[in-house]
Amino acid sequence: MKGRVVAVVAVLLAINVAFIVSDLVLNTEQVSGPAASSYVTTGEGTAAWHDLLEETGHEVSRRRDPGAHLDPGSTLVLLEPAPGRFDESIARSITAFVEDGGRLVAGGALPDWLSSIVVGDLAWAPVPIGTIRPATPAPETNYVDAVAINSIGAWDRLPDGSETLLADAEGRVVVAAFDHGRGRIVLLADVTSVMNSSIDAADNAAFSLVIVGEDGRPVVFDEYVHGYADEEGLTALPD
Repeated sequence: MKGRVVAVVAVLLAINVAFIVSDLVLNTEQVSGPAASSYVTTGEGTAAWHDLLEETGHEVSRRRDPGAHLDPGSTLVLLEPAPGRFDESIARSITAFVEDGGRLVAGGALPDWLSSIVVGDLAWAPVPIGTIRPATPAPETNYVDAVAINSIGAWDRLPDGSETLLADAEGRVVVAAFDHGRGRIVLLADVTSVMNSSIDAADNAAFSLVIVGEDGRPVVFDEYVHGYADEEGLTALPD
């Protein structure tokens, strides 16, 4: 009986998410900008993910000041920083945020910048990958059977204690996670699964919901790293 209830809940979740995502993708003005930005509504942006989280009960905000306080009860999304927008001071503040209990969802192509946050051996390697599936039961893979990506890379090495969450048929790891202090870091070797162009494919929408944590958890999209800042006029626009 319990299994049937879980199955029904999963089906209802999939149907509701599909309706929400379709509405977000089809009825949105096109706004271009940096890749992986939650302001951007073209294919490479993550505006649909931002709005999907709002529609499903999360308090969602955007961080445009690198010195702004981060609540350790929230999730920070930090994807593909622009050159020169991520430095050691930001890395220290995010590390402290995770150690205090915060959740970090981070990654992207050529993620060398992550080495200043992740403690341990981390390496990314270029390799084409199309579909990934759960490798082990975890909260970040609930309701997820397959995630469609257009990946150019995967994790080549991961810190000790990391959990492989999603991998391809060859065992190449694209999504991993590990606990750090009182918090948790989810590492994405590829972010196309949460972009507007792919979030309505396979189980991508469900995946984009479960990786941020429990229902109702506040989610913060870091937009300073994409060139946005709390300024006025032309200086507020990304480089």
